[in-house]
Amino acid sequence: MKILYLFILSITVSSWGQINNHWKLGQTDLNFTNPTPVANVIANGNYGKANISDVAGNLLFYTDGVKVWNKNHIIMTNGTQLLNESTANILNTIIVPNPGNSSQYYIFTSFNPACLCIVTNPANYVYSIVEINTANPLGIVLDIGNVDTGAGITTYTKYLKDSSNTKIENNLSYGSLTITKNNLDNEYWLIAQSKNKLLSYKINNLGLNVIPIESNFSSNQIFSPGTQDPDTGAISR
Repeated sequence: MKILYLFILSITVSSWGQINNHWKLGQTDLNFTNPTPVANVIANGNYGKANISDVAGNLLFYTDGVKVWNKNHIIMTNGTQLLNESTANILNTIIVPNPGNSSQYYIFTSFNPACLCIVTNPANYVYSIVEINTANPLGIVLDIGNVDTGAGITTYTKYLKDSSNTKIENNLSYGSLTITKNNLDNEYWLIAQSKNKLLSYKINNLGLNVIPIESNFSSNQIFSPGTQDPDTGAISR
């Protein structure tokens, strides 16, 4: 299925309220809840590549794509289970609330499996689900029953795939991710790149639709992977 990418770009990006108010950067917690930002020093050096707060601006949890820390800066239940740290190089990671379940949040991550070699492994996309509820007030990473296999992946993560149910593999670690909301504030679009296609995944009251809408571009119009010499690692285009 094809759509014009212009449609995606034209979606009004509305305010995310207070949910992006905390940035956990090493030992610094930057809080943008008030007009004057506040920088608090935290004892640990956890680095949040993606962070999320509640609608009041209170920190909920953050992740580096491999581990998940709760609001108390302690590893969440199952929070070491996103990816195998020794075999995953994190490229991008995003946290998105589930509009269909106020207790759940998606973590989307692009990574490439680590390799003791010169040639760079292809980038993959995965997602996990965090739930914060009465039984787990500090959050839990859910076991979502992954049955796929692959370097670095666990039962707590699933691959994002294209509309033909094929795992995305981008050459030379190209793993771009972005997120936007519609103008009614009731759904998100996660947009990933797979070579000469943009894959748009809808996240609404039904949760994540794992079958994306694909926008196709001409060869090398938005992506030119080039080739990599297996002996020297040099890239040519």
